[in-house]
Amino acid sequence: QRLLEIALPLFREKGYFKEDNFDRNKLQDLIKLYQGRVNTVCELIERPKFFFTDALELSPEAEAKLKEGDVSAGFKALKEAFSRVSNFDHESVERVFRETIERLNIKSKLLIHPLRAAVTGTLVGPGLFEVIALLGKDTVCKRLDRAIDFIGVSKGE
Repeated sequence: QRLLEIALPLFREKGYFKEDNFDRNKLQDLIKLYQGRVNTVCELIERPKFFFTDALELSPEAEAKLKEGDVSAGFKALKEAFSRVSNFDHESVERVFRETIERLNIKSKLLIHPLRAAVTGTLVGPGLFEVIALLGKDTVCKRLDRAIDFIGVSKGE
């Protein structure tokens, strides 16, 4: 709670949200996700910037990961499965991910790192399923669509 009060004006200063258009509980959950992964309040403000934008920036490493192999089919299957989840919490997200990779008969590592790249723009961060749940179904599905398009363009399709 104290960290939220310290960070709140800094998030506002960055322009991540206005006074009246943020969910305090969601922001508290975001801070909890990052609390053990950052050393300063400045890092806490910078690292999760992908939560506050529609224009996701890919790090060079994330871009390379998306170009590495064709995960479009996996992303399409995940998007379809995610869109059917009514309670989009981290347990449901993880269950859907595991069911999808099993159905596709692929190892999780072939999809989990590109998935993080697609939804966060980076290859490092807190638990991916928690991040996905906090981002929300609509945002995640839109980002998967953009990643599918990006992969198609990078492959010359």
